[in-house]
Amino acid sequence: MADVTDEAGKEILVTDDSWTCSNTADEGWKQADFHEGGKFWRPASYVTDHKHYMDHSDSRPWASMSPNRHVIWTNSGDDKTVFCRRTLTSARIDASKLFEVVC
Repeated sequence: MADVTDEAGKEILVTDDSWTCSNTADEGWKQADFHEGGKFWRPASYVTDHKHYMDHSDSRPWASMSPNRHVIWTNSGDDKTVFCRRTLTSARIDASKLFEVVC
């Protein structure tokens, strides 16, 4: 679960079903030219049984995150570690400020 804002606080990226996730860290998966055509990379699935991560009423670290973000995972509840990525197409995002999200 993540969100990214620009310097003005405008939301520019959230975790949602536009991401892809896999239970394998294929070689080069962090690279911009990586092709997700393998059998393990699929559209992210929403994890709906973690409603407390979406609760904005308390002081947990995620309470200040965008209400538009989702908890994402692979489509298998059996996966213990997942790798999620999203292809960025907006010129508004400074590539030097990107980060890796591994759950």
